[in-house]
Amino acid sequence: LHPTIETQSILRTPITKINTPAISKPILIKMISRITRSSVSLRFNETCRNRAPRCVPAFTNVRDMTVLSKQSGEEYLKKNYTERMERTKRPVSPHVTIYDFPVVALSSIANRITGTALSIGIGGLCVAELISTGSAVGIMQEVSASSLAPLAKFSVAFPLSFHYGGGIRHVYWDNVPEKLTNEDVEKSSYILGAVSIVISVGAMFI
Repeated sequence: LHPTIETQSILRTPITKINTPAISKPILIKMISRITRSSVSLRFNETCRNRAPRCVPAFTNVRDMTVLSKQSGEEYLKKNYTERMERTKRPVSPHVTIYDFPVVALSSIANRITGTALSIGIGGLCVAELISTGSAVGIMQEVSASSLAPLAKFSVAFPLSFHYGGGIRHVYWDNVPEKLTNEDVEKSSYILGAVSIVISVGAMFI
């Protein structure tokens, strides 16, 4: 954005050569600055109008936000959101449950779930051991002697192998970032899931 031709001519003229006997130099400088800003503003608004809606003028006035009264706001909150959207012909957006998640997303979600499960399980055993010495060992011996031993072993082996396998995969990606492609990530997700299941099934018979 550039000043108009008139403004440019004023700016090029030295202040000492302008015949302004009744205007001091500071006031004259302020006047020229205002003329320049006004010219820039008009040119900017004209450019924005020609390029709308891609450009939003920064010098135009903005409409104030509508403020609801306290009573109308409370009545609005009492209405059900789904009913409001149906009445306005704007249905609620579909939830994530309707989408078909790729294996990469499922692998990432499973990595977080298994990490949470490990934290809860280990934390529970630590609390039991703090309350009574030997409680954690006693709980594991009782579970291993029961008919639920294979299922218990699987429920421990799978999150352990999957979560730590996912951690190793991320360390590998950090050191070899060129392998972080859509195809390689998808393949590694299948491999990680298959290896974790094989290890977990094998742990059931130990």
